[in-house]
Amino acid sequence: WYFLNLVLESSIVSLEMIYEHRVYLPMFGVVLLMPLLLHALLGKQPSLAFVTAVLVVLVLGRGTYLRNETWSDAHIFWDDVIAKSPSSHRAHDCKGNLYWIQGVADSAVREFTQALEIRPDYAVSYNNRATSYRQHKRYEEAIADYAKAIELTPEYAAAYANRGSLYGETGRYELAEADYGKAIELLP
Repeated sequence: WYFLNLVLESSIVSLEMIYEHRVYLPMFGVVLLMPLLLHALLGKQPSLAFVTAVLVVLVLGRGTYLRNETWSDAHIFWDDVIAKSPSSHRAHDCKGNLYWIQGVADSAVREFTQALEIRPDYAVSYNNRATSYRQHKRYEEAIADYAKAIELTPEYAAAYANRGSLYGETGRYELAEADYGKAIELLP
C-alpha cells in the first residue's frame, strides 16, 4: 500500500522541495494497520491496550500542539526551517521576502545575501535582493543584482520589469522602455 501510493504521489523528476502532503495517502494504509497491530499484540489485555492508545494520542497531540506554535508566526516558522536546514537557500530567500514585505530592507538584504552564499546561481535571490536595495535607494547595487539575475536566467521577465521600473524611477527612460519591452516580450 505504502510504496504503491508513494509511486502515485511521486515522479521521476527530482523535486527540490519536500512536500509532506505527498505521504498522506501512502500513510493512510499504515495508520489503519496500527489499531489492528495494537489489537493483535494487546487484545487480551484491554486495559494495557487502552493505556497504550491514550499515550500515543497524548504524545501525538503534544507534537501537533508544538508544531502549531511554530506555524503560528512567520518569523518563528522560517527560523525553524533555517535551524533544521541551514543550507537551504530557499529558506533564507523566503525569510528575506518576509522582511521585505515588512519593510525591514536591511534584514531582507542580509537573508538574500545568505541565500546567495549558499546558492550563487539562484536568479530569484538576486532579483529579491535588488528590490531590497531599491527600498534603500541603493540603485547601482540594485541594477547590478537585476543584471546578474538576468544573466543567470535570461527569460526572467520579472527581473526585466523590476529593473525597468528602477530605470524609470531614476530617469533613465530609454533603458526603462527597453527592459519593459523585453519583459512584455517574455511574458505578454
